[in-house]
Amino acid sequence: DCSEGGIGVAAAEIAFSGGLGLDVDLRAVPRGQAVSDSVTALFSESNSRFLMEVKAGCEDRFEATMGGVPCARIGTLTESPGFVVTGLEGTRVVDSDINTLKASWQAPLSF
Repeated sequence: DCSEGGIGVAAAEIAFSGGLGLDVDLRAVPRGQAVSDSVTALFSESNSRFLMEVKAGCEDRFEATMGGVPCARIGTLTESPGFVVTGLEGTRVVDSDINTLKASWQAPLSF
């Protein structure tokens, strides 16, 4: 779910759990007109949004199961450790390594 950190955190957690990289394109995210910037699209903690990992070749069956609920393919898992997010403007807004991100995610906050 996208409740704590939006699509950005949910996508990173998927990549962390599998030790895979991920390419995300925010232009494919179903959204209202009020969401017009990449930061909001990536980190909004909107209700009732989920990221699902769907096995290659099962996309049509998944969409049929969703029964008309707005959904879209917004990313692809990769074998490389990169975590790349393309923003609403078509430029990269995140380009990092999942291992670096995971280390930061697991570390305590220090002030």
